[in-house]
Formats: sequence, structure tokens, C-alpha cells
Amino acid sequence: MKRKHRFLATRWLISQLFVIAGIAILVVLSAIRYAPGIFETIVAMSQDGYIAKAIWNTCRELVKDVVFNPVLYLMVLAILVLELWMPANKKQKVFSPGFGQDFIWFIGDFFLKALLLIPFVMLLRGLHSQFLSQFSINLPSLLHLPKLVTLTLAILITDFGAWLAHVLQHKIPFLWRFHAIHHSQCEMNLFTDARFHFGDALIGYPLQIFPLYWLLIPLPQGIYYIFFRTWYPRLYHANLRTNFGFLRYVLVTPQSHRIHHSIEVRHFDKNFGIVFSIWDYIFGTQHRDFHEYPDTGIHDQNFPTENGLSFWCLPKNYVSQLLYPFRLSRD
Repeated sequence: MKRKHRFLATRWLISQLFVIAGIAILVVLSAIRYAPGIFETIVAMSQDGYIAKAIWNTCRELVKDVVFNPVLYLMVLAILVLELWMPANKKQKVFSPGFGQDFIWFIGDFFLKALLLIPFVMLLRGLHSQFLSQFSINLPSLLHLPKLVTLTLAILITDFGAWLAHVLQHKIPFLWRFHAIHHSQCEMNLFTDARFHFGDALIGYPLQIFPLYWLLIPLPQGIYYIFFRTWYPRLYHANLRTNFGFLRYVLVTPQSHRIHHSIEVRHFDKNFGIVFSIWDYIFGTQHRDFHEYPDTGIHDQNFPTENGLSFWCLPKNYVSQLLYPFRLSRD
């Protein structure tokens, strides 16, 4: 029986790999045939030493944005003080193994964005330019929208796209294998926000970016927006016991997002919001008990969970977690 199960699991994994390979081949062949400019750009990037430059630039960003960034230290300190003051899980240590593992994800996120996500976004932009630009509607110009209204639309559209992608990551088994890594954290902390596999971007980025490309609305920018969009998810991933009072009807909160990460079956597929909670109220996925603070994690004993803070254990475990979606199912 066990041998039959392993055979079925192997067959499932091979079929998924064939699907991924098939999609990748179709994208490459389409780019070569119908959008040679994209392919030439990728080739030029590789010939120009893109990978080496990306790694070097990422190391410089790490020094600037992490080592010598006073804002990072102040914000981390402020959130850790809040965790000590009003923890959701009083038994959890501030500097827990989960905190250490997620910090490794935080560092690794810099390299994954430079090596994979930036080229992926460039590919999406090129595909839109070649195939979909003729269907675009210049909504800001057509309706003579002020800049503030345009920015508000951009924020709402990207947030709804992220919400929709989040729903699909839970509903589609193949996407869940990647997203499960984010939900595997049993010790929620501010760096859990960075615990995302690059496979999550396969659905998340297109659903956020393509609507803006179609409507010719610029991506949300501005130092205050970027600061909020960077630090607010870190705040609500932290080990905090608060539901933000009346703000919970508009924004995602530490309490509502902890429900989303809950290990209890009755909380599954609830509270998908990224910044705004309004989409969950509109589509009926909001959990209405605002005073629950359940344990978090996933039901998979084979997940490579972090168990210590040793220097070599965390990087090794990081690699194991990156490879987790490609392992054979043992359920």
C-alpha cells in the first residue's frame, strides 16, 4: 500500500513538473516567435553579466538597507517592544527559532527579487507591450482623474489583485504547495512577512500588475506609501494581541491575520486581505470573531520546521524549505 502511494505521489510530482516545463517552453517559444525584443533583452542581460551584477547590487542594498539603516532598527525595536507589552502568544520568545528562520528569509528575499522577480516583472511588462497594449484604456486621461484619485485607484486595484491571488493560492493545490511555506510558521513574528516562496509570485504579480497596465494607471509610488506597504504587513504578522478596534473593518489587523494563519480547520480560508479587509467583508470570507488568537502553522509533520537558532541550522533549513514544494507528497 505504501509503495502504491509513493508511486502515485511520484506520478503526481512528475506530471506537475511537466506542466511547469510545458508552460515555460510555451512562454519562451512565444517570446522568440512573437516578441523577439523580449528574448533579445534576456539574452543581452545574460551576456552583460546580469547575474553577477544583480548579486553585487543586492549585497550593496543589504549593507545600505539593513546594516546601515536606522529606520529598520527603530521599527524592529518598536514592534518587539509591542510584542513584549501585548503578546498574542505569551509563551513565545521574542527571539525564537521562528524569528531567526524568518530573518534568513528576509535576507534571502533581497537576492530572490534581484535574480528572479525583477526579470519576471520585466517579462510581464514585455508580454503586455507585445500582446495586450492595443487593448489598453487610458482611464486617468479618459476621465480626467486627479493624481490623488489615480493613486487611490492604483492602491485599491493592486490590493484587490493581491487579495484575489491570495484566494487562488489557497484554493489551487499546486499554488498551495508554494504558499504553505508562508503558513508553516508556528511562531508569528515581524519577519514572517518575508517568508514567501518565489513561486507565489507566479500568480500574485500578474494579477496586481496587468490591470494597471491595461488601464494605463501608474504603479503606486511615493515614500510614504512604500514605507506603509513595507512595514504594515510586518506589523500585522507580529505576535501581537490587538484587533485595532473600529479600524478592523477597513484594515487587516494582527488578530484577523492570525486567524488566517490559524491551524484550526474552522478558520481555514478566512481573512485573505493584504492591506484592506473590505474585500473579505464584501465576498463573505471575513471571520467575525475579533477576539480569538489561535495557534498557527500547517498540518504537515514532514515540513522542515526550524527547531533551533544554530548558525548552520537556519541556512540549511532555509534551503530545505525552498525545496519543500517540489518534494513528494506523503499525505
